[in-house]
Amino acid sequence: MPWSALTEITWSGLPKTPLNTPHSTPNTQLSVQPNPFSNTTNILFTIPQDETVSIAIYDMLGRQIKFMQAHYAAGEYKIAWAGDDAQGNLLSRGLYHIRMETEHESRATKAVLMK
Repeated sequence: MPWSALTEITWSGLPKTPLNTPHSTPNTQLSVQPNPFSNTTNILFTIPQDETVSIAIYDMLGRQIKFMQAHYAAGEYKIAWAGDDAQGNLLSRGLYHIRMETEHESRATKAVLMK
């Protein structure tokens, strides 16, 4: 399924039902595209069943800079991240860790912010 068919959500918005829910969704997945990025990147994730998902972004010092948690239906989702913190302040360039946790497993990836 192309990522363009995903449900787009925002950090403050409530999640929506995915536009296309396959009969058999693959295991939990997490990726960032584009990476590296300079303005906005997309955090893409897939969950195989309805469950609560939390996504946190950490800086290189391990400080949590952004967090969201919501219940999602099985499917594929896309969250746009503008390289900002929870207060909307633009972050400096560098490496950021993105961690997704569900009720059953967790995934992690990295994103490089270039300014």
